[in-house]
Amino acid sequence: MKTLAFMLLLASGGSADPCVCGGCAGISHREAVGTCAACKARFGTIDDTLCAACADSKKACSHCGKALRNPRILVGEAFLVDKQPRAGLTYSVVKGEDGKSQGLYFDPKRIGLFDVKGRVVIFAAEDGKGDLGVRERHALATKEKDFELKGESDKPVSWRAGLLFGPPSPSKDGKFSIVLPALPDWTIEVVSGDKVLSLHRFENGAWKQVK
Repeated sequence: MKTLAFMLLLASGGSADPCVCGGCAGISHREAVGTCAACKARFGTIDDTLCAACADSKKACSHCGKALRNPRILVGEAFLVDKQPRAGLTYSVVKGEDGKSQGLYFDPKRIGLFDVKGRVVIFAAEDGKGDLGVRERHALATKEKDFELKGESDKPVSWRAGLLFGPPSPSKDGKFSIVLPALPDWTIEVVSGDKVLSLHRFENGAWKQVK
C-alpha cells in the first residue's frame, strides 16, 4: 500500500521546481495541501514551509523558510551571453538603468518569463554557489511611464509589490518624493516602515490610485 501511495503521489502531476535558496537545492516540490508555518493558512504544496505571501514578506525561500541571501532588484535590459558557464542554467547580463551591469543565472525549466523582451524588473538572490539567480522577472513599460509620487511622511518611504521592492527615499521636512516603476497590472504599495501609505496600479497605459 505504501508503494501504491508513493506511485500515486508521483503520478499526481506535481511540479518539480527545485528550491533555489541555495541551502536545499535539488529537492523537488510535490503538489499537495500544506500549512504555512508563519500564518498557519492552508496552501498548495505540502513540501513548502511558507505560503507565497509570507515568503514574499519575509524575503525567504518558500520551501525551507530560510532568508534569501543578498536579495536585490535590478531594472534594465537582459542579454544572453555566448558562453554559458554552468550546465543546466542559462547565464545573461543585465545592463541596469543605474549604469551598472550584473551577471545572472536562471533555470529555464523554472522561470518561464525570461522570454520577456525590452525593459524588465528582476528580483534576484544568491544561490548555493554565491551566484545571483533570477527568482522573478517582469516586463516594464518605458521609463517615461514611471510615476513620481509626492506626499508627506516623517520617515523614509519605499515601494513594494510582492517580492519586488524599491530603495528607500528619504523624507525631508516631512515630505517625500518617490518614483514608482511602470509595472503593468500589479498593485504597488507605497510604504513607510510597516505602514502602507497608498496603493497604485498601472493599467492600460495609465496610473490610478487604488487606496
